[in-house]
Amino acid sequence: MTKLIRLVSDPDKPEKGIHNNFNSDLKIKPYSKVGLVSCSLPLDLNNININDVNNDKLRLKTTNGGAWRPVALINGFYNNASFAKELTRACNATLDFVANSRSDGGFQHDFSVATTGILDWQIRRAKDETIVIPDANKKGNATYDGTTLDRGAGANSDSNYVYTDAKFINSCGCIRGSLLSDQPFIFGLVETVQNLTLPHTDFKYAILKIGANYGYVVNGAMFNVGNPIPCLVGDVLSIELNLGRIYLKVYRAGAAVPVTVLYQAVYDQTQAYRFACTLINAASSMNGLKWTPDPRITTSWEGVVLDGGLPVGTLHDYNNFNEVTQFGATPDPATGGAGNRIFKYEFLGNALKDIMGFSAQDDQTNAISHVFNGNVQLIDSTTPDSVMIQLENLKIRSFDGVIGGERSILAVIPSFNITAEKLTYTLNPPLMLDLENVYELTTRDIRLRLFGNSDGEEIKLANRVAQVTIVIS
Repeated sequence: MTKLIRLVSDPDKPEKGIHNNFNSDLKIKPYSKVGLVSCSLPLDLNNININDVNNDKLRLKTTNGGAWRPVALINGFYNNASFAKELTRACNATLDFVANSRSDGGFQHDFSVATTGILDWQIRRAKDETIVIPDANKKGNATYDGTTLDRGAGANSDSNYVYTDAKFINSCGCIRGSLLSDQPFIFGLVETVQNLTLPHTDFKYAILKIGANYGYVVNGAMFNVGNPIPCLVGDVLSIELNLGRIYLKVYRAGAAVPVTVLYQAVYDQTQAYRFACTLINAASSMNGLKWTPDPRITTSWEGVVLDGGLPVGTLHDYNNFNEVTQFGATPDPATGGAGNRIFKYEFLGNALKDIMGFSAQDDQTNAISHVFNGNVQLIDSTTPDSVMIQLENLKIRSFDGVIGGERSILAVIPSFNITAEKLTYTLNPPLMLDLENVYELTTRDIRLRLFGNSDGEEIKLANRVAQVTIVIS
């Protein structure tokens, strides 16, 4: 018999988690299953609330003569960590990349919360601002290495790849490369190298050849372009970050449509990625490879040799991939060099300024790297981004990689909806897990504990009531 069980927390006894006693026996037949139906947590009233009253009250500029750019936060409730992430996203989304001209390429915002609860706002520029205008005197080339190498058990020898050791910028910039052949290739961004042949499944975003035409990769999945576009020698491939979005483009000189956008979407800034290029066979080759690196890197600015730290005998070959250079030529000081290098911010009122804990209405710097510090602690918020639910007195054989062993995990909630000052989550249909009961079990209580996924700390449910509904069948 299936049983629906609603469990509630006691706001006066937060140390007990969710512990409910029943006035009649709850009988659970052998080899039953249990699953989460829904979860509702009280929203911390101390959460940061971004709304129409305090939003759009901050603006920025990256050069002395540049235009002011409004920062558009997404309205909603935030805790300290998620607020810092949203500020990072929103400020980086103001940065404008314009190919082959002076723009914000190589500029980056990064917000974090110090252990003191103060908000740190770090801005970085690429060294000497030598990012945007391509320098034809510096080129990176990729050609297939046909030698027989020990690539490891199960590896496909018909593949040769290279990737940058330093990370691609996570704000505004691009990668470029020209096709020297019409043979198969993959050109894009990877988080980590999972396979020795670097197939398309390893790429977060990429341009590649499918049959005779261009295709693209998103999150390891391969897609065809709606209107087929053939791959031609001389095409320039470009992956560009601009105003918070990623664009996969093909530039074709002299064509009726010189620029084709294969794919575009809001850029996933939650991870950092490396630029990578996979050549599928011996006739594949590319040149003119250039990229915009994260300005935090310490590698020589004159040229970055691709070095993934791979063991000897894998697919890496220094001689065939000479160097990958950043976008080059130092700009004229009047248009963006050190003489005009200035970053300014200005609050257009006090509401957002006070939430961020800043006392100054405006400030500026001409440094390549600078941190603006808040003066007042952020609102103390304990609402979790995600939750793990642990069943205390009914055995489930789940496993937790954090502790490297078994743990009675009922469910992991990746994110919540915010409704009526509550965080709510509903799973439809429930994911049913096996209970470890070979005999009929009789109980009059059920105990749950909730843990934050990000820090592993138990969530104390004080002052307000949380509800968890489970089903046992």
